[in-house]
Amino acid sequence: MDMTERRKRIALIMPEIIDPSDHELIKGVNMQAKKLGMDTIVITGIYNSQNELQQDEYISALENIYTIPEYAELDGIIFASERFRKQSLISRIIEHLVKLDIPCLALGDNCGSLPVIHSRQREYIYCIIKHLIDVHRYRDIWFITGRPDSYSSSERTAGYLSAMKESGLSVREDRIFYGDYWKTVPSQIAKKIVDGELERPDAIACASDVMAVALIETLESGGIHVPEDIAVTGYDGGWYTLFRGLTTISGRDMQLGADAVCRLSCMMGVQTLERSDLPQKVNIRTSCGCSPQKANWKNDLSLEKRFEKKINHLMYRQQFLISDLIERFSAVDTMEDWIVQADQSLHIMDGVKGADICLCEDWEIDFENTDVFRKCGYSEIMFLALSKRQGNNAKDQYKFNVKDMLPALSQKHEPLLAVLTALSLGSQVMGYIACYYEDADDIQLDDSYVNWCNAAANGLRVLQNKDYQRWQRERLEHLAVRDPVTGFLNQRGLEESLPDFITRCRKAHCNSYITIIGCSEEISAGYDTSLLLANGLRSTVSDNMILCRGSEQIYMVLSDKPLPTLKEDIQNSMTDLLGTQLRSPSILIISHMFISRNLSEHISEIKELMGEMMNMIMYNISDISDYRQALEQLRHKLIRQPQKDWNVTDITKEIGISQSHMQRLYREMFGRTFTEDLITLRIEKAEYLLTHTDLRITEIAAECGYNNETHFMRQFKKRTNLTPTQFRELK
Repeated sequence: MDMTERRKRIALIMPEIIDPSDHELIKGVNMQAKKLGMDTIVITGIYNSQNELQQDEYISALENIYTIPEYAELDGIIFASERFRKQSLISRIIEHLVKLDIPCLALGDNCGSLPVIHSRQREYIYCIIKHLIDVHRYRDIWFITGRPDSYSSSERTAGYLSAMKESGLSVREDRIFYGDYWKTVPSQIAKKIVDGELERPDAIACASDVMAVALIETLESGGIHVPEDIAVTGYDGGWYTLFRGLTTISGRDMQLGADAVCRLSCMMGVQTLERSDLPQKVNIRTSCGCSPQKANWKNDLSLEKRFEKKINHLMYRQQFLISDLIERFSAVDTMEDWIVQADQSLHIMDGVKGADICLCEDWEIDFENTDVFRKCGYSEIMFLALSKRQGNNAKDQYKFNVKDMLPALSQKHEPLLAVLTALSLGSQVMGYIACYYEDADDIQLDDSYVNWCNAAANGLRVLQNKDYQRWQRERLEHLAVRDPVTGFLNQRGLEESLPDFITRCRKAHCNSYITIIGCSEEISAGYDTSLLLANGLRSTVSDNMILCRGSEQIYMVLSDKPLPTLKEDIQNSMTDLLGTQLRSPSILIISHMFISRNLSEHISEIKELMGEMMNMIMYNISDISDYRQALEQLRHKLIRQPQKDWNVTDITKEIGISQSHMQRLYREMFGRTFTEDLITLRIEKAEYLLTHTDLRITEIAAECGYNNETHFMRQFKKRTNLTPTQFRELK
């Protein structure tokens, strides 16, 4: 395959993955899809509800996964309609599928306009009936099949009739019984045989293993032994037939899966170069009357391996029976916490080779309308929260278009097998989970898987609640003008009071000042440093000043004059409050005079000053003396290398100071701003080179840090009133 092309994707829609027949169907689809170089995406709602009475908002959210074909870019779909129990869900899925502009194929009856494919059933029922006739010489053979209007039932019945007719045996209509492939009808028949209402036949062939096992159990509970009194056979090859020694047919679903992919690939315009050879097999055991020595146990090896894998999975699960998933996911505070918990707990999913957790963009709900949230479908943009792989995790925590379904499908890869299930809580659709497997037999969507999904979804609900609480607090704070703890103005109150304060200062012919106060230390002995600072301020400033609380750690004072002794006054006040036993913490001060008449500029200046105070608190910097050495070292470097590509952002990050504060301190120390100083030093170096070297103007410009000669000449003339050439000639 040319890996520049996107690998084709086949989706298999199934209600659940529990029985070995479910795994066989997936195995058949995946084996044939791999041979054709295609990906297999199994879409399942996990729970196969039987009727409308079992429908609730949780099940509806799980079943939302069946809408993914409407959004994702798929090349073909196989709909295992015969496995769904709820007719309304079957109809709903068909309604969506017929609208898609891609080939769709159904496995089952009554699928509207969808093309249908059936398993090859007649010939294999024929084989098992012929075994009863030719090997065991049974003549009175009854048959229990499915509904009379079912294609599968008709095919299996036709196989029975064909074998009986070919053997010259007559068939009475009252010896063909119609059920629904479930336990009810065979149990009723067995009860009538036990009670003597029906005569005993030689053998009863059942069109499903479920019916056969129910028949045997009811017969034996009534004292009739199988096969000594009545021989019984089944059809399907389920794992539970191993314990009953049931003679049955296996491989139907694997063969059907491979046949369906071949048919679908033709509908997709893909040539089927190689077809998987997956014939059904007659599993001869003892329920037909064969001795254990004659039984063909070789055909049971794959079933036994699957059963052994099931036992190993149960033993693996035992390790995590007391895992605190709910508690761990409930303790998260951020999405990063949630992702860590998901990453650390996915190992409980036995057999999974990798997993992708994809969240809807709107999973967080609208805080203004908490009753409105996604109950169906998926958002156009999805968020890949976690992409876990064995060994190293793949890149994650980015957004992608839902049409891509799984970002892994867009990357170079071998044909893969993925299972998609819903991630939901209550009626809210939050996203979906994709688990990757090497083999269909590794898939275990049991209660441990469901519990993990529910715990993960509950963790998302916890995040929603915490984010909503934070939003409510912020909203209340935004509506209020005073800090509820100190009674000082909050930021909103400051912004509302600032215009009147500045106007009042101008009328009084005074300047307007703001002083930012912070504290860089914590005090032991149970003291709240921030509140101690607030009390120190309250007892220090005069009534005509305005006190504000900018954040939990930062306070502000608006005044009409500088406050040179404020730091010392607050320190003394805090010492008085603490007494002599404890040392008061260091106070940090930034003072600023408002010059502009623009209110928005004042607000921007205050935010910058608060950011600078946060840096000072973080780095425990008390005043300009703490920066002096760093700035002096910076200027020495500037003098030595003015031609270097100096970046103010990088410089301020290295020093731990904001750009505005750095420029202000730089001007205080050296008499001009950093930018002005840099240009001056470059021009001075250019003057030296023009005087003492024969370098060309272009070379001098480069030596002084100018990539553009024109720009250099313009700045040189602006500073010296001469062009570089004129300057050289004069010197």
